[in-house]
Amino acid sequence: MLLTLITSFGCKQQVTPYPESKPQVGNFIDNRGQTWQDLQEHKALWEAKTSGNYQITFQQSCFCPQEFTQPFQLTVANGKIVKAIDKDNKPAQKQTMEAIKTVEQVFAMLNKATKSAELIEVQYDSEFGYPKLVFIDHEQMMADEEVRISLSGLKL
Repeated sequence: MLLTLITSFGCKQQVTPYPESKPQVGNFIDNRGQTWQDLQEHKALWEAKTSGNYQITFQQSCFCPQEFTQPFQLTVANGKIVKAIDKDNKPAQKQTMEAIKTVEQVFAMLNKATKSAELIEVQYDSEFGYPKLVFIDHEQMMADEEVRISLSGLKL
């Protein structure tokens, strides 16, 4: 009974809800409503300026093995990855390919995150609209579930 009392008093924690709006800091935006609107505008810019055929460097940061976190040079045709090579010019392994995303897939991931994630930060390329830096924290009270993606070196 004493253990029950100690446990019930020791486990109370106050959870602060996600704020309705947070200020813009530099080019990073962490307001979910504004993020959705910016996402739509930048996705439209991306679709207007590209045909789904491009090369880009994809890199993610996660609590995972190094083969998932190294940069990959992607060749994308019609919105699908046709080639992914690592920093040593070797093709990405099958399991790694499942984690690599095209620009279109990153836009889809962001769209889904605007419905449920607690924190989203995005920096877009001003000329082509693609998300250059992405940070998504689905649950701020949970460790190691965050998503960080960097896209760079676009060649059309």
